[in-house]
Amino acid sequence: MKANFPVKLLAAVALTAACGAVTTPAYAYAPTTSHSPVTSGRAVTSDGADAPRLVVDRGRRGPCRWSVAYPEYRGADALTAALRKDTRARRDAFLKGATARFCPEGDRLTVSPTTLAASGDVVGVRLTTRVEAAGDGTTTRTYWYDGRTHRVGTLRLLRPGAVAELGTLVKRKLTGRQGIEAARLDAALRSPATGLTDVAFTRSGALRVHFDRDTVAVPPAGAIEVTIGAADVTPLLSDFGRRARHRTTTSAGGR
Repeated sequence: MKANFPVKLLAAVALTAACGAVTTPAYAYAPTTSHSPVTSGRAVTSDGADAPRLVVDRGRRGPCRWSVAYPEYRGADALTAALRKDTRARRDAFLKGATARFCPEGDRLTVSPTTLAASGDVVGVRLTTRVEAAGDGTTTRTYWYDGRTHRVGTLRLLRPGAVAELGTLVKRKLTGRQGIEAARLDAALRSPATGLTDVAFTRSGALRVHFDRDTVAVPPAGAIEVTIGAADVTPLLSDFGRRARHRTTTSAGGR
């Protein structure tokens, strides 16, 4: 069954909302300057399909400034709801405890989306959150939407029972890497819903797993990434995962 939203894109869209600017290499959105929630108009691709609409919320409370954004694909309501919930929760957490003179987390919050794949019945989006503060305040999370089932979930890329097998492969790749803390890595792999939150495909069909700084390694090691080769990961993929990988490898979204 075909998805009921037109997201046939010639290339993956990179959407970045930072410091009040919106950058979209594939489509020309006009940057917005309004404060409070605003929504850009839809662009049209060269094949006549709708590009995603970018929803932007930016503002200031005392010295605390924020600019958060997410794409809205027509018909992909579950994805829109998940992205909206994430961006609003991150904004609210940033502003919690803020006063006219003090920002608990840092001076500025930005949440920017990057489209990993958007074609046929698959949409993949990565949200990158940055807080201007001491150290690396960057975190990432991927959202994968299946237009056939209208469900969202990164772990749905894997067939039932394959999460533990992926964990074994990840642990094998990271064993001996400088800075890795075995106990924290084990904890992340035991709780994949919170530990495996950024999973995406490369252009060659491999699976890349990203861990934010200070989650599975000592802070100086920075963010940790591990790539599982295409041959090893193929048996672990669900039908949706195979479709998502195909959409990624045939678009500009993979790395």
